[in-house]
Amino acid sequence: MVYKLAHDLEVLYQLADTLTNDPRGYMAMHSANQMVNLILEGNDADASAIADEYFTKKNGERAHNLAAIGNCHIDSAWLWPYSETKRKVARSYSSQLVLMKDYPEFIFVASQAQQWAWCKEYYPSLFEQMKPKVAEGKFLPVGTTWTEMDGNIPSGESFIRQFFYGNKFYQNELGYACKEFWLPDTFGYNGQIPALMRHVGLGRFLTQKMSWSLVNKFPHHNFSWEGIDGSTVLAHFPPGDSYHMYMKVEECVRTVTNLQDKGRVSTSAFLFGYGDGGGGPTQDMLERKKRLKDSDGCPKVTPLTPNDLFSQLETEQHNMMRWVGELFLELHNGTYTSQAYMKQLNRLAEFRLRDAEFMLSSAVATKGAAAGSLLSDSMATLEVAWKKVLLNQFHDVLPGSGIETIYSDAKKLFDEAIVAADGVLLHASEVLFGASSDNTQTVMNTLQWPRREVLELTSATKSNKLGKSQMSRASQYALVDAPVFGYNEIVSQTPLVPVTVVAETDGLFTIENGMISAQISPSGQLVSLKVAGNSRDLLQKPNEQKFGNQITLYDDEPLYWDAWDVMDYHLETGKVLNNADVRKVYYLKTLC
Repeated sequence: MVYKLAHDLEVLYQLADTLTNDPRGYMAMHSANQMVNLILEGNDADASAIADEYFTKKNGERAHNLAAIGNCHIDSAWLWPYSETKRKVARSYSSQLVLMKDYPEFIFVASQAQQWAWCKEYYPSLFEQMKPKVAEGKFLPVGTTWTEMDGNIPSGESFIRQFFYGNKFYQNELGYACKEFWLPDTFGYNGQIPALMRHVGLGRFLTQKMSWSLVNKFPHHNFSWEGIDGSTVLAHFPPGDSYHMYMKVEECVRTVTNLQDKGRVSTSAFLFGYGDGGGGPTQDMLERKKRLKDSDGCPKVTPLTPNDLFSQLETEQHNMMRWVGELFLELHNGTYTSQAYMKQLNRLAEFRLRDAEFMLSSAVATKGAAAGSLLSDSMATLEVAWKKVLLNQFHDVLPGSGIETIYSDAKKLFDEAIVAADGVLLHASEVLFGASSDNTQTVMNTLQWPRREVLELTSATKSNKLGKSQMSRASQYALVDAPVFGYNEIVSQTPLVPVTVVAETDGLFTIENGMISAQISPSGQLVSLKVAGNSRDLLQKPNEQKFGNQITLYDDEPLYWDAWDVMDYHLETGKVLNNADVRKVYYLKTLC
């Protein structure tokens, strides 16, 4: 009884505090005052009856409906490493199973197939307890993807793999197929996402991060999002502008007040539960939800699955506006350069995995039985490698917005993925072309256009046939042509005119090879660039001095988060480095 009375009074207080100029707020205050008087007299039963009578007052039929969806949005790494996330997953998921015993109407969703896979691997008994709740529609996977990735940096192929491996896990392990792309927290959304979603059979999208834009408030919470190729999906932003609400009256009222599409839709997502670090909904939140189910003065609060929510929104999609192209977040733009080596390793891994799969497919297609067990063994290896890359594309790892520890973990995973891809690539190449010899070196073009490029040769591909002019100290280079999806042998060519270097005054020097002439400053600036036989300088304009390879330093003092942000005004602080500046580099350590 005491626990019930405490929650009755709490919700009545919140109603009175939120509905300050509304008669229903005064009614809540009056009911709470009566309850306190009765409790002080020792009459708890009558106090409870007053609360019960108040909460029987229902909303009108046109009251906005909040889809109460419990979640915990666990960052796969952020202020903690991957190893701690595995424990967060177990603690959060097990807590929700306990709550479901006492609150059978409670619906909980968990995104990121990687976290479900961790649960299966490290806490198998817990995973088995979750399966029946999945079948009942109470504990549901959501979002389809392997992890909640960055929305701009990964390649299109990586996006497809996120959907593919995430959906594969859910279907194989749980017999469940997600119908939505659930990405509540990332730092912008590229304009190809609707096309990628449609490519994998998805037409529903949810996020809330656009509410963080610094200057312009995004004009919709519900809209048809059209990609750059014309593909369209239904997009929904929870109007509460959060994925970790606490089921308070103020949050419920604010959700409806914030709604940009009033009159166009009748239902909105209300995502509640402790998030980022996990935890999820608590018993207190579920007690408040019981009292706010249909309380006069508040929107209705109804437990719904994501599928139920979007099914309702789809009936109202004809009322919604249309947005075409990228969803640009006006914040966190510094994440394109923070921890830059993460971006470098990610791109290298993406290319290496793609090349390995191309060579593997070519070997199997052309050699057939001769490929032996290459396909099955290699596919398993590549799947493990891909999942490591996809995990590292999480929206606080790849962007560079986490603690230092997670980047040593991520580098290890990237390195392992690249080594695995190289192994498959080498094995497939040997099946396709045979072992290399000293006399024949083959170059494969894995892209869909012909290429002519100068290649730096590794020790395994250096040939004695190369001329001296093609050798630069320890490195050797070759000019190679290769057709579309084809191969060619390395051809030794001697440049018609040797490269010459001429030192000049003031430390300048000129490099010429018979085709172009480039003048370089001691600091590495490209001072002049001319085509042989033409006096026009490609860099310079009349009465205007321009340089190539110009190094400029900018102030980096964001308003909020150092690792996330670079502000627009930084462009006004640029300082061009001269020769004296680049001769010295200072490492400054600030003690806090």
